[in-house]
Amino acid sequence: MKPRQVHFDCPPLPVRATEPRGSVIVLVVLFLPIFVLALGLVIDLGVLFVQRQQAVAAADMAVLAGAREIDLDRLARGERYLLPEAATASAREWFFSNLRASLGTEAGAASAVVRVYNATQANPASDPVTGRRLHDPTVCLAGEVPARLYFLAFITPSTTLHVHADASLLVRR
Repeated sequence: MKPRQVHFDCPPLPVRATEPRGSVIVLVVLFLPIFVLALGLVIDLGVLFVQRQQAVAAADMAVLAGAREIDLDRLARGERYLLPEAATASAREWFFSNLRASLGTEAGAASAVVRVYNATQANPASDPVTGRRLHDPTVCLAGEVPARLYFLAFITPSTTLHVHADASLLVRR
């Protein structure tokens, strides 16, 4: 006996596609904002790193210039002594000049505090920024330099970089 075939008038079952068409576009739409945000973070951190290095270099050059302001009369008598006003003015001038050359317009809002210590072995001083004990004449600079963010400006348009440098007059032995 031959089995009887029954026909139903119902729609056929959907055929499953073997290729996931359109799913790549969904993934791109979901992950593109995350990728752009990550790229912006990497670029902004790179720019901040370069700006910090330039600010540190400007501070280093400034304190070296300030440390050259030696009282030559006292040096002739064997005493190491920095001229405080001249060292302060020279360090500030070099700091802001180097910032303008490397950072451009952002350097206008920078600030710097220069301290000159004529410390000796008998009369040591202490730097309030670092807490370092000073036994030699020293020029210290603490600076704040604004740094712009480019891609992540919607979070915060700028941040402040803090730099510190010092240079001492040491006896060559």
